[in-house]
Amino acid sequence: MDYYALMFPEAVSQELQQLQTPEAATSGFGFLKDQGIINELQWLVFCASHLTGGIANGGVWDGLLGNQPKLVADCVPLLRRLGLANAAERFAMVFAQILELQARVRQSLQLGASVNMEQYWDEWQTAEGKLNDDDVESFERDFLGEYGATGPTLKSEIEDAAISLVLSVRD
Repeated sequence: MDYYALMFPEAVSQELQQLQTPEAATSGFGFLKDQGIINELQWLVFCASHLTGGIANGGVWDGLLGNQPKLVADCVPLLRRLGLANAAERFAMVFAQILELQARVRQSLQLGASVNMEQYWDEWQTAEGKLNDDDVESFERDFLGEYGATGPTLKSEIEDAAISLVLSVRD
């Protein structure tokens, strides 16, 4: 059963990925969950599939940061929800510069400030440039595993935890 296709027909999936409001840019898809636009299970499936697919197909730099920048805000809560607390803490450490920017802008939005999206993306680029290359590469290596290795990876842990959670809710 293709749960993703059932929850997110192509047009809906495209629309979610194209959403560029300040709230979505800084709060990720969790903003849509908080607003009741999608439910928690939809959020979990959407974020887990885009996190694993993004990094698997383009690595951290292109697949996550380049193609799915809004998703960064969802990663720590997603990993915690999946029971992967150590991975959540590691993600928070590796991507602290970006997460701090998103938190700061979210706080400004909560106080009623407007956000200049062009400035936000400039600040994003600055924060991304401050990430430690070795930490990002180590995270990516642990996420994907060494070429040819057969052991569990963070990607497989996320996939297994997400599938288990979806099936437990479905039953």
